[in-house]
Amino acid sequence: MRRFIFATALLTFIGAGDLKPLKAAEINCDSTVWRNHELCKKDEGPVRINSDVNIKGNKKRYVFNELFPATQPPNSQIFYDREYVGKGCNIFGKCLRVGGVIAKWSNYFVELQPYENTTCAKCIGGSRNLTTPPNSIWIKVTDNPMEIRMTNRDKNQYYLPLKLRKQIALNNTELSIEMSGVELSIYKVGDKARPLLNSLVNTTNELKEYIDKSSGKKSKADRLNELKDLLDQGLINQSEYKEGRKKIIND
Repeated sequence: MRRFIFATALLTFIGAGDLKPLKAAEINCDSTVWRNHELCKKDEGPVRINSDVNIKGNKKRYVFNELFPATQPPNSQIFYDREYVGKGCNIFGKCLRVGGVIAKWSNYFVELQPYENTTCAKCIGGSRNLTTPPNSIWIKVTDNPMEIRMTNRDKNQYYLPLKLRKQIALNNTELSIEMSGVELSIYKVGDKARPLLNSLVNTTNELKEYIDKSSGKKSKADRLNELKDLLDQGLINQSEYKEGRKKIIND
């Protein structure tokens, strides 16, 4: 009874006085007061790369399907694309294993960084392993895939011959890259990336310093050295050597 009388008196006192109920503080993460507060830091997502960088060995996140200025000629623009496939996934979308590839497309090249994400059913987080793409890949635009060889190991970079770039620009069909020895063996260019690629690739210039490496063809110097070795070993005579040498030089 005493507690009821006390509570009633207290409420009467509060109602009669000038006290006002407290309002919840309004949080504005753009203001100087709240900008560095812990509550606002939780809203910040991971920083994504929106510039031209070397993707080899790089575990950072990227902004996909947007054109950015290239930092190294002869390229003028680049964009990032990716594809991944999960295995052992539950109804919440958590997968025990994910195989994927990050691709950087430019006016003349494609650079590839395959990766594998692994975790366990009761684990929080997981690990990402970056794998090395093969020396040769197969790019399919038409019914006849084209074999392309790596031209720069420091960047996992492949030169796209002019013939292939023209096929890419003139076709809206599915474009895929087949790779051996990686978790995701076939990378398909995304629907948003495909029209970007059509407008990005150069369709007028052939970079002769790359074409022999990309196609797997040997340089004239290498072919001449091999021909000289055949002559020195007595496998061809002088007449055959001269004829072969003339053919290589005029090729």
